[in-house]
Amino acid sequence: MFRRGRRIVGDALRRLVSRPLVVRCRPEIVAVTVSVSVCAWSGARAQQPKPTTNYEDDDIPEYVSESKFGWPGKPGLSRVVADNAKEILATKADVLIEFYSPDCPSCERLSPVIRHIAASTRFEDSIIVGQMNVDANHDETFVPSSDLKMLPLIRFFPSDGGPPTDLEERTNVPELLRFIKKNAVRPYNEERVKRESKKLLSKTKKRVRKVVEKQLAEDETMITVKQSPCGELGIEAMCKLLVSLVTSDEIDFSAAEANRNCIKKNEKAIKEYWTQVVWTSEKMLKMINARREDEGLPKTPERRAQ
Repeated sequence: MFRRGRRIVGDALRRLVSRPLVVRCRPEIVAVTVSVSVCAWSGARAQQPKPTTNYEDDDIPEYVSESKFGWPGKPGLSRVVADNAKEILATKADVLIEFYSPDCPSCERLSPVIRHIAASTRFEDSIIVGQMNVDANHDETFVPSSDLKMLPLIRFFPSDGGPPTDLEERTNVPELLRFIKKNAVRPYNEERVKRESKKLLSKTKKRVRKVVEKQLAEDETMITVKQSPCGELGIEAMCKLLVSLVTSDEIDFSAAEANRNCIKKNEKAIKEYWTQVVWTSEKMLKMINARREDEGLPKTPERRAQ
């Protein structure tokens, strides 16, 4: 009943305003996602260009690139674009790159983790951590479009020119550090990287939480959840869970117990609330469909590509 109520509310609101649909996100990390970051790369700095149009999978040009420059205010993180990608690999450093899309919620949640790994390795000349926006950059000879069906893609390019390796495990801060250690060809100060990572972890968790809270606030169904009995506790439990998934090996269920206890105590009120939500949502859908029919419009508007 609860899931049905949330789904119907979301459907009703989405029928009022047609929004672009995000397609490319790895399904196993819809609730989790991780990114990779980069050590200092001395690239030219310029103003960030306006974002380019997203390309359909069958309409990706052979080559397109953003302006070539670094990322001020993001220590150690390299901005990888099609125009400098091969140049970065030619530095003979081990290179870790996260390929992402601005429209991918999982990628957005992992962005603070990318910055964390980049900042932790910023003193290591043998490691470069970077991000590439695949909607604004593409070089078929650098990364085939067939590899970008599911995002984010985290790929390690060894300094000896060997074949790249993709991260297949759950992406979080500890796993990324292990991934670098396992695949690094050139030596680096592992203890220094661990010390830097430990110092930065608290700030990274705050950044991830900020992204999670923003995404939940923008989710239409979460408005209904928040107003329900125990809704605040449920959202808090969800926030802590999502933050822990990308920042540590241990999943944080600390807020789940309070949420479960609240649900047990308010079971009748919760059932009544979602029953009312379902009734209201179905009534709203009928009104919307009737209005669209009067206007000669289809019941379900077509989704437009951004």
